[in-house]
Amino acid sequence: MVLARSYLKKAYVWVKNHWYVPIGTLFALVTWFFYRQKSAAIVDNLKQTRAHHKKEIEAISSIHKEQIAERDAAVDSFRDNEERLEAETRKKIEDSIAEHAKRKEEIKKKEIHDIAEELLRISGEREK
Repeated sequence: MVLARSYLKKAYVWVKNHWYVPIGTLFALVTWFFYRQKSAAIVDNLKQTRAHHKKEIEAISSIHKEQIAERDAAVDSFRDNEERLEAETRKKIEDSIAEHAKRKEEIKKKEIHDIAEELLRISGEREK
């Protein structure tokens, strides 16, 4: 009896310190007992879940690639439009400068009395 009591005390101390081992063993035994016939179904379910997960990841990846392609197309379109507008603006400025230089040359070529007559004509139009 003393020997049994000593053994039970030692077992109690061990279980108190390592309680997770008997609980895990008990859980594994209960699970095995209830699900031993369904193990093939569980494995099939896990395989299907994995395949479904791979399909979802592929779908997400393809959507991401499409979005990146759309974004790149929009950025390219924006850059093309920006370059076109800059070229048009540059051409307008160059044309304006050329027109200004042309008018300046025309004014230099006119004689003074032609300029005076033109000024009189312009001032006469304003008075009316």
